[in-house]
Amino acid sequence: MADYGSEISSISLGSIIGGALSAIVEAQSQAAHTTVNFINEVGFEGKKGKRQPVYVDFQYEKTLTPEETKPGSTKEPESGEEGETQKPSRTENLKQVTNLKVPLLTMIPIPYIRVDDATIDFNVKINSVQETKSSTDLTYGGNVDAHASYNGFRFKTGIKLSASISNQKKSSTSDTVKRDYSLNVHVHAKQDDMPVGVERLLDLLSDASTVENSTVKEKKS
Repeated sequence: MADYGSEISSISLGSIIGGALSAIVEAQSQAAHTTVNFINEVGFEGKKGKRQPVYVDFQYEKTLTPEETKPGSTKEPESGEEGETQKPSRTENLKQVTNLKVPLLTMIPIPYIRVDDATIDFNVKINSVQETKSSTDLTYGGNVDAHASYNGFRFKTGIKLSASISNQKKSSTSDTVKRDYSLNVHVHAKQDDMPVGVERLLDLLSDASTVENSTVKEKKS
């Protein structure tokens, strides 16, 4: 008969559960390295020690009516003395061109994954099957021997009977033990808040963004 106590005690639960926990910690470490590599490779360029932020340049145009033009704005004189400041005509529009230079890191999400919850389920199923085989063989055997002889006027007869009985019984018993193991690890990860250092870096990069405006005459078709 199987000894279930010794079967279960022989299982190294520390190695099984500890191995799963070590795998989770290693996954967390790899996630942190991925974040560092992402910042270095995507957000900066140049050689080590002289790396510069990667900027994205934008340009857009906006049409300004004379009413939207700020007081004191000047343009090239169309008539009158040279250098004379004139107010724009109501029938003429100005076009404002804005150039933006924004650090790339401030425009994209930075992957910062943290393992929020982990559940380890370890199940052991032990089945013991005992099988007994038994067989019985019973064998009968016998011989009959008869004879007669003449002795005067009477017959003398003799009968010899021999019999044999054989009984043979065979039995065998065997135990079969089946073991089933299953290990389930449930991991819940989420996008965590950025560390203080990364937030400070993004604030500095945001301050490094530049905006340049220039006003030109809108060409008439």
